Amino acid sequence: MATEWLQGDQFDGTMNYPLRSAILDFASGRMNASAFVNALETVRDATPSWARPGMLNLLGSHDTERVLTHLRDDQFALRIATALQLTSEGAPMVYYGDELGLVGGADPDNRRPMPWDPTQWNHEVLAWTRALIDLRKSQPALRGDQEQVEAVGDDTVIRRRGCGAETVILLINRGRVPVEIPTAAIPERHRVVLGDQGSIQIQDERLTLAGRSLAVIGNA
Repeated sequence: MATEWLQGDQFDGTMNYPLRSAILDFASGRMNASAFVNALETVRDATPSWARPGMLNLLGSHDTERVLTHLRDDQFALRIATALQLTSEGAPMVYYGDELGLVGGADPDNRRPMPWDPTQWNHEVLAWTRALIDLRKSQPALRGDQEQVEAVGDDTVIRRRGCGAETVILLINRGRVPVEIPTAAIPERHRVVLGDQGSIQIQDERLTLAGRSLAVIGNA
């Protein structure tokens, strides 16, 4: 943790490697949902509230292997990781090429030249990253300081981000089996603003989130 450098007399923020580790461990399946929630709480508690907006939230950097390589080319895991990164409090940082699905091992393989030829890009990864950035810009709740995260079983996480009366909810089911969530967890007049509309079914005051799916619910 970087707590010792965030006492108001040295740095305004640091590279948030503890958050990166928690996100990638959950996305890859190395950490269950409860342990992930605990890890997020530990990172949050170790960071002074005034410093949280300035924390540099990264998944990849010049010091790490490429995110997609780290996740063993699991593009759904990458979708989870990017969604958690872009909905976290702080300043998201995308290492060049990660938004295109660039691969590479440890330094110096992680510093391959930027592929400017669009035929070499992973356009699904690029579209997902752009959509999350647009969502962050359009939803004030994702720039607020209110957060609540809970686990449902081993594979499902519900993250609520808020700013005043605005609320955005990220639902992630990493597992292959559908999961039921009480609809009371979802504010009225909210709808799916990002993700697969078909991944969510609501019936008899229960919300069912399909296996291997994620969705962001926000103000219409």
